[in-house]
Amino acid sequence: MRTDLLRYRHPAPTARGGARSQLTRRQDCNRDQSSLRHWQSDDSFRIAPVRDLIKIGTEIESPQTGERLIIHSTAESSNGELFQAELLAQPGSYVVRSHRHPSQEERFVVLEGTYGYKIGGRTGIGRPGDTIVCPVGVAHSQWNAGPGLMRILYEHRPALESAELFFETYFGLSREGKLLPSGDMRLLQAAVLLMAVGDFIRITTPPLLVQDLGFPFLAALGRRRGYRARYTRYSSPPAVRELGR
Repeated sequence: MRTDLLRYRHPAPTARGGARSQLTRRQDCNRDQSSLRHWQSDDSFRIAPVRDLIKIGTEIESPQTGERLIIHSTAESSNGELFQAELLAQPGSYVVRSHRHPSQEERFVVLEGTYGYKIGGRTGIGRPGDTIVCPVGVAHSQWNAGPGLMRILYEHRPALESAELFFETYFGLSREGKLLPSGDMRLLQAAVLLMAVGDFIRITTPPLLVQDLGFPFLAALGRRRGYRARYTRYSSPPAVRELGR
């Protein structure tokens, strides 16, 4: 089965002050339906109940990856319809690890700079005014492909509290210097967090079968060693400095 990947520019003003839509490119990417059904029905990746998550206007920083996230819409504020955040990323070698969202469509609206992405088997570049759409369940990764600051809007539909939990914890770990040089979490911490947010995100490596068999054991071991999916000290992040501004 083939699923369309749309890349288009936002409507531009016309001479009469109206708007016109300019479709710049349509791309196709594959989706593995059998794997998607497996993710959605798999209850081994249990979702952690969470309360008092990130609020609108919250700004969190990941110094180790050169990223800053500004929250615009949450599951609570949108009645579960839209998670939206502005991402600012410094130039560098960091590439977001390939992953899938089992139940969400994701859109990336390019505001500034050069947005590099790989969605399914397609690699491309987004520039200001472009919107890149990743369908449900399709593997993707991203990076700052330019020499300066990159700004994009993340949009996830529907909104999930587990996404907010993931960003809160991941960015908090980075502020404490606890990520690996690649930007990945350490194995036991990753297992604990990913087991709690499995409805939001599944990494593409190791293979799903290996994750399903190994992560429950690793997560249990990680919890015994003090790793958690959520840390209260990250729930009220300190004021962040300007990133590239």
